[in-house]
Amino acid sequence: MIKDMDFSSIHLAPLPRRFPGLLQVGTVGYIPHKQNWIRHPFSTFNFSFILKGAGLYRTAQREWEVRAPCVITQWPGVHVEYGPHLEWEELYLIYDAAHMAALRRSQLVKDGKPVWYLQDPGPVRRRLDELNEALTAGEEGGISPDRVDRICESLVMESLISETTPVSGPHERAILAARAQVEAGFLGEIDFDKLALEHGFSPSSFRRHWNEHVGTPPQRFLVGLRIRRACRLLVETSMSVGQIAQAVRFDDPLYFSRRFREITGESASDYRRSRRYPSAGADAAPQP
Repeated sequence: MIKDMDFSSIHLAPLPRRFPGLLQVGTVGYIPHKQNWIRHPFSTFNFSFILKGAGLYRTAQREWEVRAPCVITQWPGVHVEYGPHLEWEELYLIYDAAHMAALRRSQLVKDGKPVWYLQDPGPVRRRLDELNEALTAGEEGGISPDRVDRICESLVMESLISETTPVSGPHERAILAARAQVEAGFLGEIDFDKLALEHGFSPSSFRRHWNEHVGTPPQRFLVGLRIRRACRLLVETSMSVGQIAQAVRFDDPLYFSRRFREITGESASDYRRSRRYPSAGADAAPQP
């Protein structure tokens, strides 16, 4: 989505502000190839911009699919679990919990809305480029924390504006409605030809518009949803790989194993071994 950023983590909280605003970002971090899962509450409020890749995000209330480009958040004191299926690219902004009132007043955070998806990433991409430039100023003038504060605030705002950008036309609206049906019933019987007719398409035009607006063929998208559920079952249950294959609608365990490796890059057994819930304290790192 952007050129490689030239920093990993920059702490701005100690830097004095000449023009202090209501929102002062504490840390900006960039992880080009994040692979680990996070499973703990934070003492800060964080915005994580997922720029490439996919995974899952869940709280005690529900689970969200993470698909780039999108924003996921971590709220003070709220236990969250999230991470990539394989890896993702992430830029994160950390704010002290004392900024929560200001974040709410500015409508940059809303209770019950921890995840949102970017329909038009263009403005966000431009702000990311500005942020990269501001944080890599080097010795020529150095970093201006005031400028970084304003860019970060604008970055979050642009992501929210992008989320509310109207869908471009009737074809896209129909495809997004069909996609929502698939996401809601992916463990049931999905007949894409019937789904096409339900939404006013011929099977061939449905697949063409689906590929255009979703970015992956319908059957591959469905398999991906089922594999993602399998990932969760591998981590959260003691079901055998064969039982999980049946649970996510794969009649042939060998075919399940092959598709699982194609999508995640590793075997189901290795996935389970490397992502089992860690013992207490194993995820003590404060970064998102």
